[in-house]
Amino acid sequence: MRCLRLAGPCSGRTSCRLPRLWDHHVASASHGATDSSAEVEQVLALSIGERCVLVRPISGMREPSDGATYAWGVVERCVSPMRCQDVSARGFASKSWWGVPVGVGLLSVVVAAGVNLLTVPADGDWVRRWWVWIAAGVLVALVAGVVLQRGRVAGSPVVRAVAAVDAGDGVMEVVVATASGAVLSSAVREGGGWGQWVEHPMSGRAWDVAAVQPSWDVVEYYVVDRDGVIRGRRRDRGEWSSWRNVPAPASGHARVVRISAASLKPGHRELYAVLDDGRLLHAWKWDDSSIWSEWHATETAGGTDVAACSPKDDLLELFFLDRDGNVWHRWYWNATWHEWENWGHPGSSARALTVFRRAVDHQEIFVAGKAGDLANRWHKGGEAWSDWGVLETPDDFVDVAGATTSAFRLWCIGVGSDGCLWSRTHNRVWAPQWQRVDIHQ
Repeated sequence: MRCLRLAGPCSGRTSCRLPRLWDHHVASASHGATDSSAEVEQVLALSIGERCVLVRPISGMREPSDGATYAWGVVERCVSPMRCQDVSARGFASKSWWGVPVGVGLLSVVVAAGVNLLTVPADGDWVRRWWVWIAAGVLVALVAGVVLQRGRVAGSPVVRAVAAVDAGDGVMEVVVATASGAVLSSAVREGGGWGQWVEHPMSGRAWDVAAVQPSWDVVEYYVVDRDGVIRGRRRDRGEWSSWRNVPAPASGHARVVRISAASLKPGHRELYAVLDDGRLLHAWKWDDSSIWSEWHATETAGGTDVAACSPKDDLLELFFLDRDGNVWHRWYWNATWHEWENWGHPGSSARALTVFRRAVDHQEIFVAGKAGDLANRWHKGGEAWSDWGVLETPDDFVDVAGATTSAFRLWCIGVGSDGCLWSRTHNRVWAPQWQRVDIHQ
């Protein structure tokens, strides 16, 4: 996959070209669709997700001179540590002609200033004799500083998906999938800071993540990889199991691209999966059973994201994003699913959402819009849903998660378009500003 910075009318935008091996997926996803651009957008996201973050639908298809079909998408920026090259609209050409002389000029100024600073107190003859070595030393120090800084930045993983869960005892756990496909997690304790990030090695490369607490002192992580395979691992009283495959849905050529997890009551966990053809399926498992249920359809189509939570035992709330960015809602109560409600979108067209239990019979939902807005509303049993509130964000969020460390403190976690992780807390009032989360291992 290659990326280029567009010149001319599209100056400042970045486009990414789809590799040949995805051509047949593009064709199959578009075949017979009423909104082929939206379906192709998901296919494009599957192939370039480790590098770029889509912010607009694909503008269309083009036929290059070699006869191969490619999809093009407008993206905010590349989020891989390997950044996109700046090129002209004619192709993958060299950088602008003035870049090299400007860089050399600035470097010369810095070296000259360093030499001058170091030699002010020295004797003139001594300076004339050793000025070459002094200049070389300043240059080496400058280059070493740049290399170390680049290494520090590159060492911070680029995040593409996030999930969070209240693990009990005043602890929230956050799990992320990085652009390289790694799975990392950290814990935050009420009144404390972020713990060290821990990697969870697995076969395959993670694409999306989910987390759930099905029983007291038990936490489970779920991951869907780039091939659509779902895996889960369980920590029971501090002991982690190995990753185990969750039976795949019978979905033909469609693959899972987004997942969410919830627990209806102790001993139960339920997985929701959005396929790349837009269908939403779910399956569940009880502690007293060694096998998962069959996957069941939810009478929806054209989906892009899903979130679920259980505000109290035997009640399950389900939220679903369609390709127009609308939020859909339904709930399960008294062993019955109620009809879908279309909430529209609270701000701009929605791209990601999360919902979580804040306290018994109290839930919160956050919806990230494609224009960088973040909307929030909540519901308590016996009351109507609140009005939408809007939060400013430090960046356009491409994914969002939330959980609590206590009934009074909730956390909203967002993934910026540059792959940075952000957090903000609410304890009766919102914290003054978002905090960037440093991911270190």
